Amino acid sequence: MGVVWVITGPIGSGKTTVGRMLEDCGARLLDADAVVHRLLAKHKAVHAGLAEIFGDAVFGADGRPDRVLIARSVFDAPERLKALEALLHPYVLSELGEEAADWHKRGRGLLVMEVVLWFQQEAIPFPVDGVLLAWAPRDVLIARVLGRSSLDPDEVAKRLDSQGDWDEWHAEADRVINTDCDLETLRSRVLALYRVLNSDGA
Repeated sequence: MGVVWVITGPIGSGKTTVGRMLEDCGARLLDADAVVHRLLAKHKAVHAGLAEIFGDAVFGADGRPDRVLIARSVFDAPERLKALEALLHPYVLSELGEEAADWHKRGRGLLVMEVVLWFQQEAIPFPVDGVLLAWAPRDVLIARVLGRSSLDPDEVAKRLDSQGDWDEWHAEADRVINTDCDLETLRSRVLALYRVLNSDGA
């Protein structure tokens, strides 16, 4: 029987890096954001919902939603962010839930799902074997995002704040990995973690 873990954490926490390192160790990796990309690209019901929230100007010349415009719009307007999440989350969580159930039945080894807003759900979306939190201090998160994007510090702070009281996620997570370290140290931590997470699925 396969083992399923969710990896979560705020923007800049290193969860994607940890997920890829777990994949290098032998885990299968699924990213909720990849599901969002697919829905935004061609899902008719999602497109209709986006038009209601943002208007037709949200679509580019190719007919696809402008992700940059959406991001800037929602983080300046909390009500729009809630509307967007209400539109997308049911589709995303349904697809991931099906993947998790199938892996529990037919998979072998470890499946890791990267889900940013796992702890913001009112109830556990679907059964998993555990939740891993990628963590780093707030100043590190901000510096990382500033170093890889065109956002200014205020925009980064808004995005962090919009993701909830992430400093309290420690109590809800089954395991926490501190990513405030160099890559070699992080790889060692991830390898040790992989052996633990995968122990029931080997």
